[in-house]
Amino acid sequence: MPNSSTTPVVDSSTSTGSAVSLAYGPVWVTGKRGPYYQLQNTGDSHLDFTRVGIWWLGEGEWDGCHEMWINDTLTWRSEWADLTQFHFHRGSDATIGGGLSPFSSGPDQGVDSFFSSFPSAVQPLAYSRVAFYAIKRKQPIQNQTNTHQNDPTQWTDIAPIGLFRSMRVRLFDDEGNMTAYAYSTNPAWHFVDAILRRKISPEYNIDLSTGIDDIIAAARNRFDWGSIYSAAHYFDGTLANGRRRFTGAYAFSQTTTLAAILEQILKCCRSFQREYAGKISLIPDQTRPSVFTFSRGNILPGSLSPSDKAVSQAPNCYVAKFRDLL
Repeated sequence: MPNSSTTPVVDSSTSTGSAVSLAYGPVWVTGKRGPYYQLQNTGDSHLDFTRVGIWWLGEGEWDGCHEMWINDTLTWRSEWADLTQFHFHRGSDATIGGGLSPFSSGPDQGVDSFFSSFPSAVQPLAYSRVAFYAIKRKQPIQNQTNTHQNDPTQWTDIAPIGLFRSMRVRLFDDEGNMTAYAYSTNPAWHFVDAILRRKISPEYNIDLSTGIDDIIAAARNRFDWGSIYSAAHYFDGTLANGRRRFTGAYAFSQTTTLAAILEQILKCCRSFQREYAGKISLIPDQTRPSVFTFSRGNILPGSLSPSDKAVSQAPNCYVAKFRDLL
C-alpha cells in the first residue's frame, strides 16, 4: 500500500529546469509538484483550507490513471472518477491558438480550470507534450476530531500517488508499417519508441483525436522490422502459468543517456541489440537445445588435442562419438 515514505514532495523551485520523465508500462508515480496553493479567506468556509496543485508526470502521451491514492487512502479508480477534484491530461500537443484561459478538465492539453484558483501571479500554462494531473481538494487529517469547515487543524496538505498507464507507443508490422498507436507493455515497442524519441525521429506531432504522426521512410529504413516483430510476438507468448513471457514497466526520472534507457529495457526482456548494415535488430535470448552435437565442423583441422588427465582432476569431461565413415 502506498505510504508517506513513497510520496516525496518536490517544490516547484527545484523542479524548474529539471528533466521531464520518460516512462513505459504501468508505473506508480507522484510526479514533480508544480504550482501548489492553499485557499484562505474566500468567504466560503467550505472552500477555505482547500489545496489546489499541479503534478507533472512525464513525456506524453500517457494513457490514463488506474487508481489514485491521497494520503494513503484509495480515493479514485480512474481519471474520470471525480472531475470536480481530479483532472488528468494525457500530454498531447497543445492546440495552437487555444489561448491561456483556464477551462479544461482533461484529457486534452488545454489550460486546466483549476488554474483559476491560483493567485494571479501564477501564470496559467498548457504544458504541451507533458502529461500531468491537477487536484483541488479539501483534505481531512487522519482521525479527525471534528469536521468544522473553518478549523485549520482538521485539514491538511495533499500527498498523492497514483498507478498510471503511462506512454502510448507506435505499433508496427513485420514490414515496418504503423498499425496502431496505443498503450503497450511489450518491451519491443518500448525499445523502438525510445530510439525514435531520443535518436532517429524526435520531431513529430501528437493530436488528441488522431494520435501520433507515422515515421518517415528514412527512419523506417533504420530498423530490421522482421526481428523486432518476431521479438514482440515472442515477448507476448503465454507461459505455462498463464502469464506473458515478458512485460515492461520502467520510469526514467533523471537526466540519462539513450544507452542507459535501452540497457534497462533490454535487461527486462533478456535481449540484445544488434546493428548491421545500418539496420537495428532486436534479438531475444531464446531457449536453446540442452544437447550439442560436436562434429569436425566445430574444430579447425589438427587443433584438437584430447587431454590424458585423470577425470577427477579435469574441470570438465567431454564424451565424443564420431558418426562419419572417415
